Amino acid sequence: MGAQMTDAMKAGKAIQVEMVQWEGRVENLKAEVERLTKTKDALQGEIDKKTADYNIYLAQRDSETKRQRDESMAIRSQIDQEKAEFLGILKQHQADKAAFEKAKSDTENDKLKIEDRMNAIRTFIGAVQRALSVLGL
Repeated sequence: MGAQMTDAMKAGKAIQVEMVQWEGRVENLKAEVERLTKTKDALQGEIDKKTADYNIYLAQRDSETKRQRDESMAIRSQIDQEKAEFLGILKQHQADKAAFEKAKSDTENDKLKIEDRMNAIRTFIGAVQRALSVLGL
């Protein structure tokens, strides 16, 4: 019986040592869980902050893009209006140029007609002078 008692005491001590080891492991695991939980919470806080910052950045970019688009549309509208005005001026200029070219052409034609008439008059005067000289007048 003494051997059994010694074996039982050894087994009891072994169980006690193993329980102490398991308690140490449990405490280590609790500390690790606490550390990892703090790390997770810190990372989640960082993620939340960066997400909020990014959302603010996107809102600002959207606002800036909308402002730039509105400015571009206003400029485009102004350009279209100025283009229409310019085309009106250009059309009027082309009409004025065409009228000037026609007037110039008419003037050249009138000048040629006058020159032809002057040549006819000179020819007539020459003929009259020859006739007078033939008649002796």
